[in-house]
Amino acid sequence: MTQNKKECHNSFACIFSKKERRKMSITAKIMYYFIIFMSVILVLLWLCQVIFFERIYKTMMISELKNQAQTLISLEDDPAFSVNAQSICEDNNSCVTVYSNTTKSAHNISDIHYKDCYLYELKINQIINLYEKAQNNSGELLYAFTFDPVERGYYGAPFSVDSTDESHSVLYIKLFTDNSGEECAIFVNRVISPVGTTSRTILHILVLVSALYIIMAVILVIIISRNIAKPLIGVNQSAKELEKGNYNAKYLQKTGYREVDELAHTLENASSELSKVEKLQKELIANVSHDLRTPLTLIAGYSEMMRDIPGEATKENCQTIIDEVARLSSLVNDLLEISKLQSGSLEPNITEFSLTSMLQSCIGTYSELTSAQGYNMSFDYDREITVSADMTMILQAVRNLINNALTFTGSDLSVKISQTVQDGFVKISVTDTGEGISPCKLRNIWERYYRDTEHKRAANGTGLGLSIVKSVVKIHNGRYGVKSKIGCGSTFWVELPIKEDAQNA
Repeated sequence: MTQNKKECHNSFACIFSKKERRKMSITAKIMYYFIIFMSVILVLLWLCQVIFFERIYKTMMISELKNQAQTLISLEDDPAFSVNAQSICEDNNSCVTVYSNTTKSAHNISDIHYKDCYLYELKINQIINLYEKAQNNSGELLYAFTFDPVERGYYGAPFSVDSTDESHSVLYIKLFTDNSGEECAIFVNRVISPVGTTSRTILHILVLVSALYIIMAVILVIIISRNIAKPLIGVNQSAKELEKGNYNAKYLQKTGYREVDELAHTLENASSELSKVEKLQKELIANVSHDLRTPLTLIAGYSEMMRDIPGEATKENCQTIIDEVARLSSLVNDLLEISKLQSGSLEPNITEFSLTSMLQSCIGTYSELTSAQGYNMSFDYDREITVSADMTMILQAVRNLINNALTFTGSDLSVKISQTVQDGFVKISVTDTGEGISPCKLRNIWERYYRDTEHKRAANGTGLGLSIVKSVVKIHNGRYGVKSKIGCGSTFWVELPIKEDAQNA
């Protein structure tokens, strides 16, 4: 059963199966829709040729007869009427007679007698009879004279596009009044040749041309579709390698087809990003396992020591356990916070508040906590700024920037925070005097779980602080960045949009 389905998938045996058509290859699908399209075109051609050809032909001939009669009537006052009318008759292979009802006379316009042109054979009483029929038919009449080979003569009957006789000498009669008030009628006679032989000839040609056209088109479709399908097959095989975890698979094949090349380029970028994600995932496992294992080991060790050894339940040992629990709590809180921010489940509570006052309060708290350890923190600003933002989120971002600076600052233990306003944004900069960050690492510094492992004190962080800053700033439609030079420290900054009145205050 599976084998049959596979064969059907790659052949035209499934071409009319709706269920299997959804699984056809691109080659089969292009050919399928092409055949449908060509079938519709050929059906229309055959309908026009076999069913409507004679009707279309008769309609065109009748229209030409009427136009010729109307043209001749419009030239009736022209001094050169006879010459112009003779030329028109010759161009249209027609016979023309003008009848005057006032004088009961008729005269021929053309002196050329075309074969089967029966008009010039009519007697005056027949012309008068046809004139009276035209009067009773709103001033015009279509009449046909058909040769009867048995009687060896012509018989007349009303004519239309639905007439079934193969050969007609069609007569069109149009009544008019000339400038002198004379009642007249113009008789235009033209032969409508039988189209049966012509139709059959064109039909045979149509069959031959259709067959050749389909064969050539199918060959062309196969060539084009294979040229498209081949690179897609290669892209698909590379994508399967990506599914297996091989992020080094190549997709770009320079096919010359823009859509295929764009697809390959997109997949290659996705592969590159997935490779980075896998690398970060490995770092996450290593970092988190280390961050969890160290405090858990210490907590377990000190707890067992306090339980088993008399006199070890000291204040210092209890404080060590408390500190390690705090580290675990910080890690878990950061993980939860970044997950909420990046999933979009945490909606900001926008309020107006003084950003400058918040920074002063935050920096004052840090100064009190770190002054005993020798840290020196300063805050520079030119004026007080009010922003509309989620105060809790912004405070969290600022704290993470300060924590990062305190972790990596130099031996002078100084951290500088500044607030500036420019181009509708307020910029918060946090500068340390540490070893700086190499240019190759600046691109990844804002990613989740990324930590500069070359710096010893970085082991105390969770690797989530800067990623939290990035997410908070994006939620507030702000900007972020870092400037760093090896041996000269780093400056991390964020920018938040401010109102025009706050900017101009």
